[in-house]
Amino acid sequence: MNDLNSVLIEGTLIKDAEFINENGLTVCKFTLSSDHYFKKGNTIDKNVTFVNVEAWSNLSENCFKKGRKGISVRVVGRLKQVNNLIIVEAEHVEFRYVPNKKKNQKEFTFDEENKNEENK
Repeated sequence: MNDLNSVLIEGTLIKDAEFINENGLTVCKFTLSSDHYFKKGNTIDKNVTFVNVEAWSNLSENCFKKGRKGISVRVVGRLKQVNNLIIVEAEHVEFRYVPNKKKNQKEFTFDEENKNEENK
């Protein structure tokens, strides 16, 4: 019987996702930062955790297309240890939004894109 190994984490991509072909299998690798705010005395302090994520096969292509620096992302997956490095192996990835860099331009969300594709 397998032990429970499940992770849910939200954060922001710190750089563009990488697409790699490893022994005939495709993998998309990216790193996200997840912030935790807490009160320390009279001030609010922040702890940042950097998490490496891998998405394999069909999920890898979608992650590479949408995985750009600054995008907010939610990842559901499981922990995997490679040497002394802990990685989240993604089972589901949800891209939350693309930051709007230009003024007077409507902010585009991937949720809207997915709804439009479902209606076709």
